[in-house]
Amino acid sequence: MSSTVNTTVFKNKRNLDTESLIYCADRFRRIANSCLCAEKKDSFGQYMTPASVCEFMASLFPESNEKELLLLDPGSGVGSLTSAFLSVVEKWKKVKKVKSFNYEIDPTMIKYLKQNMLISSGRMVEKSIDFEYEVLEKDFIEEASKDVSESDGLWRKQVRRYTHCIMNPPYKKILSSSRHRKLLKLAGIETVNLYSGFVSLAIALLKKNGILVAI
Repeated sequence: MSSTVNTTVFKNKRNLDTESLIYCADRFRRIANSCLCAEKKDSFGQYMTPASVCEFMASLFPESNEKELLLLDPGSGVGSLTSAFLSVVEKWKKVKKVKSFNYEIDPTMIKYLKQNMLISSGRMVEKSIDFEYEVLEKDFIEEASKDVSESDGLWRKQVRRYTHCIMNPPYKKILSSSRHRKLLKLAGIETVNLYSGFVSLAIALLKKNGILVAI
């Protein structure tokens, strides 16, 4: 895992409790946000989620009776939503394992995402919950469109299905001639913006009775 993040920002951190897990993630969010230029934010449709919103979104999930949860966080940023989800899950009685799949393509975000997931992993160990995570440095639209289209074809591909999804999708229109528009069409999704594309693909990849929370 990356250790290049300036951790001096945490010199006054408290013992990791529910609030401070989200608090640490929010510190990473603010640092990463300060590193991004306005043009890049606009290009990627990046609007990172503040701690209070993350906490509210995670609170909307009903308690699960499953022992193992598979979480999808597409367009993960620094992983603030994943951290918020974990801070709720640690209170659930039956959950013993969480696997998180975090898609992110921005190198700046990825650096802080890896560090945040490492901190979150330590927190879950303290709570006797096995936490595994994959930082997927891939385009979610590209990967998920292929999975959805191949899972419905003649030669059906076994794809990963998620029990939960938490997301703040990018807000950006896409042209009819764009690569993303063509990929989504391949998966049977007609849309003019990335937001609905992200949500549609995530829903298609949920397990039966899976739950999605999105802004």
